[in-house]
Amino acid sequence: MLCTSRPRILQIISTLEGGGGRNALELVRGFQGDQRFEVRLCVLGTPLPDAPQVPHDPIDFLHAPVHQRTTLYRRMTGLRRLISRWQPQLIHSQLWPTALTAGLVAPRSLPHLIHIYDTPPSLQSPRWGASLRRAILRRIVSSPKVRLAAVSTAAAEYSAEALRVHRSRIRTILNGVSLDRFLAVPELKHHPERPLVIACAGRLIPEKGFHQVLEAVRCLTLSHDKFRVCIAGTGTAESSLRELCQQWGIAEIVQFAGSVSDMPAFFSKADLFVHGSVAEGLARVLMESFASGRPVVASEHAGVREAIDDGVTGLVVPASDPMALAEAIESLLTDPNRRLTMGAAARRCATNQFSVQRVIREVAELYSDMLIGSSDE
Repeated sequence: MLCTSRPRILQIISTLEGGGGRNALELVRGFQGDQRFEVRLCVLGTPLPDAPQVPHDPIDFLHAPVHQRTTLYRRMTGLRRLISRWQPQLIHSQLWPTALTAGLVAPRSLPHLIHIYDTPPSLQSPRWGASLRRAILRRIVSSPKVRLAAVSTAAAEYSAEALRVHRSRIRTILNGVSLDRFLAVPELKHHPERPLVIACAGRLIPEKGFHQVLEAVRCLTLSHDKFRVCIAGTGTAESSLRELCQQWGIAEIVQFAGSVSDMPAFFSKADLFVHGSVAEGLARVLMESFASGRPVVASEHAGVREAIDDGVTGLVVPASDPMALAEAIESLLTDPNRRLTMGAAARRCATNQFSVQRVIREVAELYSDMLIGSSDE
């Protein structure tokens, strides 16, 4: 039986940057005031420099970012101390690097929920380092105390195959966003007097496909005074992407906005969102674009197919095909009525399917199932 006090849930994530970080913040804030659970968030890295900090957020920062190998010891010892001090009844790790750290540090007697957001090719890579990480993850998920939640059916099936997990142990919980914030973004309108804005967002890493988006922009036949491109995000590929802009003569129309914490404000300035990722579960930024009433042009992968109704809420083109991406972008830039119609349909879709309240409800059900199962053993 469960104890009478609220069970303590420790959520863990490597960074608050990107969609995964925004998901983690919304979950921990959504559970505040919940009478069933007491939820804290442990961030292995540091606070984002431009992110507004809420004084009463139950967040611990370990200041040991995942991408720096020299901080591995600090991550593990800091997390071990936090677990020992706070004594959670369940660990909820988000993103694969976090699952690896938590799985190595947390007692195997603790129920452990691993939240899957993406389908990284590295999870099936034959390279030595990837093989070692995969072997460790397989050992972690083999524990009967571990369950998995995936943001899309595609992410669930990919993970089941890569980690040799029975599909029944992975629950699909589609991504969601705080609709109120994004529904407040003004409806899309046609402004013939100003350049159109193509928005892109995500971590600037090769898997996100920004180089293909820039190549598509280079292929557009519209004159450069008709549109602009705004890219939100940071990452290791930024310098090479800037070099491509210079090389292709599009630097004057492409803005790198850096880390953006106010995504509703970002989308309020956009006319169209372009998503070039080639390996994704169900990108949160797609839900944010939908809720803001902005149509999407996206490269095809299984997660995109679960989100976008092709021709209704956006356009889906073959993966790794910059010319097809360019044609789809141009077809919407030159057709304001279609752009407005798709934007309105996208907003209706978000309202009906992608609420963070639904995500919190489904995650809470999974917490209860795992805690009850643990108490019965």
